[in-house]
Amino acid sequence: MSSPLRLAAVAVTEPTPKLYLVADADALNALIAALREPNAGWSADLVEPPAAAELALSRLTVRRAPGPVEVLAVNDELVVSGCAADLFDFADYLFGYALASDLDRPGTHTHVDRDGLHPPRWLAESSTPLEVTGWVLDRH
Repeated sequence: MSSPLRLAAVAVTEPTPKLYLVADADALNALIAALREPNAGWSADLVEPPAAAELALSRLTVRRAPGPVEVLAVNDELVVSGCAADLFDFADYLFGYALASDLDRPGTHTHVDRDGLHPPRWLAESSTPLEVTGWVLDRH
């Protein structure tokens, strides 16, 4: 029996809503593979984050849906939904981050949001800002 993925998610509501996805390389690669799968959904039980969190989520689900990628906390679940092409583009973004980053180094992270001059066209305006970090949670 394999051990669970080192994959955790945290929802923060104050001062503004934000989500954190905390993953080691194996977990991030599993998510990337799921986002690239054009037909099937995917879900995984989440583990406790490596640092104390006010609202740790218990499950991550990837769903196919019309339109751009939307990242939301629904009850105690992190839900990523969107059309196959946009989920694939999100996977490519995460792949580039993983390729260029040391996920075991504190502070390693990337932002998935609509802030900045060139927000990703594949990300819905209604998506909650997401920070993807290595296994060491380092909030700013």
